[in-house]
Amino acid sequence: MKSFIEIIKELPDNKWKYYGHDSEIDKIQTISDIETTKIINRYLEIADKKFMFSKYEVAPDLFKIKHSVSAYFLGAIIANKLNIKGFLEEGKVHPDFGYHFLFVWFMSCLFHDRFWKLESDKSGVNKLQSLDKFIEGKHNLLERSSQFIPESLRSCIPQYFDYRLSEWKVIDHGIAGGLDLFDLLIKYRLGQEKKGDQGAWDFSKRVEVLYVEAAYAVAAHNIFFSDDDSVDLYKKYCLHTLINQKPLEFSNSPFLFLLGLVDTIEPLKTFQCADPDFVAKKVNFDFKKEGSKFIIQIYTGENLNFQTLVSKGKGIDRWLDLTWENDENKKLVTIKINVS
Repeated sequence: MKSFIEIIKELPDNKWKYYGHDSEIDKIQTISDIETTKIINRYLEIADKKFMFSKYEVAPDLFKIKHSVSAYFLGAIIANKLNIKGFLEEGKVHPDFGYHFLFVWFMSCLFHDRFWKLESDKSGVNKLQSLDKFIEGKHNLLERSSQFIPESLRSCIPQYFDYRLSEWKVIDHGIAGGLDLFDLLIKYRLGQEKKGDQGAWDFSKRVEVLYVEAAYAVAAHNIFFSDDDSVDLYKKYCLHTLINQKPLEFSNSPFLFLLGLVDTIEPLKTFQCADPDFVAKKVNFDFKKEGSKFIIQIYTGENLNFQTLVSKGKGIDRWLDLTWENDENKKLVTIKINVS
């Protein structure tokens, strides 16, 4: 097993830098470097997408930005161990997604919590009565189909938004973020296409399929299937497709599955009350493939509260097709994912 910071440092540049090996994005040596190297700002500048963080209803949550960058690395590490490029090119999904995995991952993971402050700051709830009001004037993601997000999940997004608005008194940051991300990307693409000078990057209509997958992953990453306690409430809001639903399989929904997994186990978020550099040195990971199973083991040691990690796994097997095993004596979590 190796510490989280060790496996980040060992990750080859071409496994996380979709936009090339720019020397101004320094090698990560400590978790603190995630802030000091200003990864997001520089990455967006190279990608010509700084606009993606320029529009906020409220100020961004700086901790969530650090978590998102950390999760981005963890997802890239898992994808590399899984050989996700080869997996996506096996004919099970569109072959172009093998090459473009990091592009979709960059857009979805770095921006999945972009509207977290909008959800945690409830001042905007009274101004918003429905999802229709939120998407008014926007390019509507919900009018697009997805290869990787099942219809049963996509079709309930408006009802789930209303459920969260009415019962939780919050604007769901995932749904809001995904819908807004898609609108921003489409508007920017159209603007670049109209200019005629697209520079080094592809802004033709064909890239919209990538925008769709990234935006849907963000929109759905906080939508959960029912448990015994929520069935009646889900029925009330016509969320029938989320009741008794089979967990999402990696093979059918790789981007959402990976986002949901790393958002759950990313160590800085899990142990957010501890010093990030300390967490990155003390939390250890191991990855291996055994037959049709991909196995992730997470070791917390004695200096971090193991039960904090255990609590993260409660109910995850209702949402994602995996097994989660806790070993209190060894301070070890073992996650097994079917990737056949």
